[in-house]
Amino acid sequence: MSQGGDDELNAMAAVTGKPLGFGGISGRLEATGRGVVYGIREFCNDRALMDSIGLKPGLEGKRVVIQGFGNVGYHTAKFLSESGARVVAISEHNSAVFAADGLDPDARER
Repeated sequence: MSQGGDDELNAMAAVTGKPLGFGGISGRLEATGRGVVYGIREFCNDRALMDSIGLKPGLEGKRVVIQGFGNVGYHTAKFLSESGARVVAISEHNSAVFAADGLDPDARER
């Protein structure tokens, strides 16, 4: 048997991360990061709450910091950026980057 492929007997028992061939769904990889963004979006769309802290409703122009840049952190940063927020810092367990003008989550080291 192969290591973790669609023909893996134990893949049929998987609950999360199930291969598409065994009933998994497209979008699973980014689902948690997208869910984080949905929660942040709802929080930022609460007009009374935003008024109480002196901010305008919505994600547009909000500056955000991402803690951790694994699968969830990457997709959170990507979807927040696509929603108009500006990712200004990303931290990991051993380092961090900051750019006041914003960071591109898809930028690669050159």
